[in-house]
Amino acid sequence: MISRYTAMSPSIEVDADKEFYPDPLSINYDDLISSEGNTPSKYAIDTLTLQKPFILTAVVYNKTFSIYDDIILSWNDVPHISTLDVDDVLYFPTEVDIKTFIYS
Repeated sequence: MISRYTAMSPSIEVDADKEFYPDPLSINYDDLISSEGNTPSKYAIDTLTLQKPFILTAVVYNKTFSIYDDIILSWNDVPHISTLDVDDVLYFPTEVDIKTFIYS
């Protein structure tokens, strides 16, 4: 699954399996910008989204599963989905812009 961890650089710290932890400070969400002609879509949070947060990005990106949700929340300065209320507005960059951000 594509998430913010995909975009993180490895840190110098390793876990018990000798795998490097991702470095959350290696991401600059200001680098996630809309390319020319791609305007972020706007989505007002409704009651259903608060009850079933996994549908947040599934609806916007027309996926059958939740994807990019942690990126969208971070980009919108939302620390956790539980801090959202009905009628809060989130902005969603295009999937092309997200992939450019992750893989650049």
